[in-house]
Amino acid sequence: MTEETRRLSPPGWLRGKPAASVAIAAGVLLVLALAGLWWARGTHRDGPPPADNRPVGASGLPLPRFVSVSARRANLRSGPGRGYPVRWVYTRRNWPLKVVREYGVWRQVVDIDGTTGWMHAALLSGRRYGVIRGDRPVALHAKPRADSMVLYRAEPGVLVRILRCGPAWCRVRIAGGKAWVPKTALWGVLPREIID
Repeated sequence: MTEETRRLSPPGWLRGKPAASVAIAAGVLLVLALAGLWWARGTHRDGPPPADNRPVGASGLPLPRFVSVSARRANLRSGPGRGYPVRWVYTRRNWPLKVVREYGVWRQVVDIDGTTGWMHAALLSGRRYGVIRGDRPVALHAKPRADSMVLYRAEPGVLVRILRCGPAWCRVRIAGGKAWVPKTALWGVLPREIID
């Protein structure tokens, strides 16, 4: 055997033992497969996101859905057009509204109090905000668990920016910080909605 042949040969303990090399290769593949399963389990811990079975409006977006007021002054009208009387004027930017119907560039919306009317789409934004609801202050937590540290207590009516939501909790920005709030204490997200 030449020097070059020895350099390209497998180590002595493996030479002439094809079963050993097959076993090692199988072991390596098994380790890689298990690592892949572990990674996939960690990545999709909650399973795939639920299918969105909501109907789609003329805009191509699902109904119902939440939006926010983007203008400093937004008229809520009794019908889908400028000729309809103004029922209400919203003067707070980022206030969340639920879109329930569409007609051309007009959106029928509902607010936290149940007031319904039509608003021009140009006055609305897809940025997600929510309002703390209830009849007493709500605890906002460091983690999405009721037993985690309370970072803030927010009065009903406080406006928060929704960053993401899981099945039961939403991560929000409030008072310059971030915290978790139970989804049930928040107007501005659908009960089964997941926001990434």
